[in-house]
Amino acid sequence: MINKRIIRDFRYRSKFYFAESKNLCKKYFVKSYFIKPEIRIKSRTRLLKSFFKKQLSNSYINNRCLITNRSKIVSKKFKVSRIEFKRLVDLGFIKGYKRAS
Repeated sequence: MINKRIIRDFRYRSKFYFAESKNLCKKYFVKSYFIKPEIRIKSRTRLLKSFFKKQLSNSYINNRCLITNRSKIVSKKFKVSRIEFKRLVDLGFIKGYKRAS
């Protein structure tokens, strides 16, 4: 059974990435001087409206450990928490790392 947190994070992540491409286009329209002023103003108001939606914010996306589903101190490279990272290094699954003495 998949944890509810994973489903919620996946939903936030997919909404953010879908809206991010639209927001980048709107930012281009706002900053570009080659486009008519009416279109620039319209895209600016839409862009400001989209910034106030909480699902479209990057801060609501949590990185989670793939093994323990823990959200605290997750390595971006390996996508595991620090506790699981230490365990995997001790077992020898991750080469090139050793414990500090």
